[in-house]
Amino acid sequence: MKILITENKRYQLAYKILDNVLEGLTREDYDLNADTDSVFSNHQILFDDKSGKTVMRYTEKYDRLEVTDDIWEPLRMFSFSSQELESVIHWWFKDRIRIEPDIVYLVGYYD
Repeated sequence: MKILITENKRYQLAYKILDNVLEGLTREDYDLNADTDSVFSNHQILFDDKSGKTVMRYTEKYDRLEVTDDIWEPLRMFSFSSQELESVIHWWFKDRIRIEPDIVYLVGYYD
């Protein structure tokens, strides 16, 4: 059976899946320079699943969001390319976490 969905609905469904995944994650914020004499912040946010595995990491120093396949794999059913996945995750992270990463890196993604 083939189901056709609009492009807008495809993105809405992806956001819904990402929201559901986010609900099951624990957020931890760190400043890696907190124990040093540095005046510069090196803020890092880790998102861990229930088993303690880090599935998403934002690093302020590199303005980079690393996302493991635990996050992006459920979105593959929508036939997103790697660039589309990066874009969807970028806009979702910006909207939900209120941080706009410069780079989204899909850990373990191979075309």
